[in-house]
Amino acid sequence: MEEVVTILSTVLDFWYIALPASVFLMFGARYTTKAIFVVMGFLIGLNVAFPWLSSYEIFQNLIERVETGRYLALIVISLLAGILFYVLYKYLIFAGAFLLTFIPFLLLEKIIVQRFNIVVPNWEWSQYVLPAFVGVLAGYTAYRREEEFSKILSLTVGSLIFSLLSLYGVCRFFGVEITVADLLRNKLLLLVYLLTALLLEFLALRVVFGGWGKYRERDGGTKIVR
Repeated sequence: MEEVVTILSTVLDFWYIALPASVFLMFGARYTTKAIFVVMGFLIGLNVAFPWLSSYEIFQNLIERVETGRYLALIVISLLAGILFYVLYKYLIFAGAFLLTFIPFLLLEKIIVQRFNIVVPNWEWSQYVLPAFVGVLAGYTAYRREEEFSKILSLTVGSLIFSLLSLYGVCRFFGVEITVADLLRNKLLLLVYLLTALLLEFLALRVVFGGWGKYRERDGGTKIVR
């Protein structure tokens, strides 16, 4: 929970970077796929890698030696993460699809086994076989259809970030002060946040996947897209 609070708090601290990045992730996916991984890598460097490194005293001492060391380190780490994501984006697509499938499938499998008291031989390691198989299939499919998967992933991340910033913006406009911890503890606020993210993602999906126009070139000819 503390890690999630730290990440979301960093998003709010650097809202002036996160806001345009989230808009690009939601709607820029219509025009480019590789660039969205640069933006996602930049955001991960900004909101995950930098706070994680900042938790170490040796890193804190290093950046405090220069007056603008914090912001310089922030930019460098974010840019390096963006470049790394650009170079390795195909492998990240496979890994992302694998994890997004493996973890929920593993949890579902455990719930079913415990609920119905199913006895499985060598459960300590065999529980991972089927989720891993499904995860590999999902990763391979996403790898082969990288453009569609990249767009959906981009829309999801962008919608979550934009919804968070919008919710906090509305609360501050009406003079309501809330923290990230309050958001995660309050079921109503959390529900509003998730529903807003889903609505934004649905609208962005309509724009990205439903607004390509009536014609699309295929196999050297023109195909009418209804």
